[in-house]
Amino acid sequence: MWIAPATSQYFLFLAAFLILVSKVEGETTFKIWAYRLLLLIAGFAGIPSCYLTPIYILRAFHRKCREHTIHATILVFTSVCQVAVIIHSYYTTGFPQRFNNRDIHSVLSLYLVENFMLPIFGYAFTQLILSNLIYLIFVVPVAIYLIWLIYKSISDVNRWLLVIGIIFCSIMLILTSMDIMGGARYAYAPGVMLMVLILSYVKFNKNSFLKVSSILAFALTVTALTTSMAEYRTRMKATVNENWPDWRTEIAIWEKDPNHPIKLWPQFDDYKPVLKLSRKREK
Repeated sequence: MWIAPATSQYFLFLAAFLILVSKVEGETTFKIWAYRLLLLIAGFAGIPSCYLTPIYILRAFHRKCREHTIHATILVFTSVCQVAVIIHSYYTTGFPQRFNNRDIHSVLSLYLVENFMLPIFGYAFTQLILSNLIYLIFVVPVAIYLIWLIYKSISDVNRWLLVIGIIFCSIMLILTSMDIMGGARYAYAPGVMLMVLILSYVKFNKNSFLKVSSILAFALTVTALTTSMAEYRTRMKATVNENWPDWRTEIAIWEKDPNHPIKLWPQFDDYKPVLKLSRKREK
């Protein structure tokens, strides 16, 4: 499930983001080519990484570095290819599961919840907040702090690209999601990007750590990590159907009968993937 096309493109998007905020000047030849190859794979793996293209272009213009220009060129190339595929798809099959939600209020609410509340408060507490407005007393100060943080970051030469990337990519990801209904895979990378921004305000030295901005950033980081770790296994199990095939059982059957097609996850009425393997005969 981690390497399935539907999900791997979002992990590659996150890798492209980490390259964006990395210092590429003076790196080893191996790391330089590894970054280039990873960006090429990420750009071809899916549209999400291509949303970072404008941010890469801005970085190239701002920092005047050869490697930054190469990175931007790679993503421009992959973006052009992706756009060509999208245009072809539009004129052949259309977009039957895209852009169907025209309720601006629900889309905006979904955007704020998935990209700014869930990464910090987690799923369970966010549901509690939405069901009982008295818990908004926890949300309001966090919202004020995030607004201040974004405002301050825009004027910071080392953070403004990060802020633009978070806002632009999170908007594009939810607008191009299935029926504009969002989902965990669309909000995962922007959530990590937001936490990287918050973490950057934590000062790990004795004199600056006790500043209000540093303490609040540290508190939000700890809260986000705690809720994520506490809910990880539960949320993963929530996406799995108990009737789906057991991997050990499938392998055991295949070992007895090499012609047996190994059933894979997920299994739906109209989608039942299998893996067919041939086993070499022992000499």
